[in-house]
Amino acid sequence: MKQNELETVKKEIREYEKRLAETKKNEKNTLERLDLYERQTALIRRVIGDLHARIEENRRGIDEARAMLESEQQRLERVKERYARSIVTAYKRGRLHDTELLLSSTSLNQMFIRSRYLRAFGERQRKEAAEIRLRQEAVSRQKAVLEQRLAEQSRTVAEKHEQESILQKKQVEQQVVLERLRKEKEAYQAELRRKQAAAAQIERLIADLIERERLRRVSSAAKPAKGNVPRNRTVETSPLSERTLAETVFGRLRGRLPWPVAGGRLIGGFGEQVNPKHGTVTISNGIDIGSEANASVRAVADGVVSTVFFIPGYGNLVILDHGEGFRTVYAQLSSILVRQGERIKAGQTIARSGEALSGPCVHFEIWRQRNKQNPLHWLSRN
Repeated sequence: MKQNELETVKKEIREYEKRLAETKKNEKNTLERLDLYERQTALIRRVIGDLHARIEENRRGIDEARAMLESEQQRLERVKERYARSIVTAYKRGRLHDTELLLSSTSLNQMFIRSRYLRAFGERQRKEAAEIRLRQEAVSRQKAVLEQRLAEQSRTVAEKHEQESILQKKQVEQQVVLERLRKEKEAYQAELRRKQAAAAQIERLIADLIERERLRRVSSAAKPAKGNVPRNRTVETSPLSERTLAETVFGRLRGRLPWPVAGGRLIGGFGEQVNPKHGTVTISNGIDIGSEANASVRAVADGVVSTVFFIPGYGNLVILDHGEGFRTVYAQLSSILVRQGERIKAGQTIARSGEALSGPCVHFEIWRQRNKQNPLHWLSRN
């Protein structure tokens, strides 16, 4: 996350804090207030994740800076040792020895050779002295780089600890609101209404994604190849709905998909659902999977993140596009670990499970174009 993006996320967190402060004045615990907590804590987790990545990157930079500093120091020591040996040699020999060496020459040519040797020896000493200064400057620069990285690391670690402390506090506040709502019958009825509205909104999201994909295919098919402009070209698109499951990559995985939450248990089925406690009837476009708190939520197949969204009733959600008209929806998430447009591998952790009035869970849907599928027909036996 870039610095300006990080500041934008922090600004959003502060805005949610103001709105939460307003709800506290009313002293009323509502599902809308719970939404504010979910959205705020998800953003705080995102900041913490970014800070963690920065800490790891800084750690690598610190290791590299230390290695470079050690290398520069070793080079400096080697140059110093060579220079010290030449100084000792020059001291032992003395200026008089140089003169005697020239005067004792048996020929003019020998004197010339000895003179050139002495000049070269002196030049080497000057170069070694200059190299020592350069190496010392390089060591000083590398020390400054290391100190800067260490200072930055210290600030980042402190900020991460601060955000973790804030998150812990918010989670406690959120849990208090959640526990109070669980004691109110009206809250369950309100949640059911919100989930019905959320299901309709997800359906609209899917329809919008399908339409955008159709327009992309039409646009791509209508573009002529370079250097070739055909006349009266007609656009043809292969209808995905006419392909059998066996003709699609995702379709061949039917009955063998891994569960999005390891060790999850079914707590809400697909289709018409009757609540025995409240006697209400609702329609579910997917299934609800009970899980441990903050459990890893995994992609059931390779795909691309097409949507990262928040819908009251289902909270944070991710939609993955698996190609050939297939999509999976993961909702009721406490945090999202992927971004729109990111390519995902099967089994990759994309989020963490959230919590509804019924407890920690994940809502999961499978769509083939506009047709909702019963996930239990697609998932392997858990």
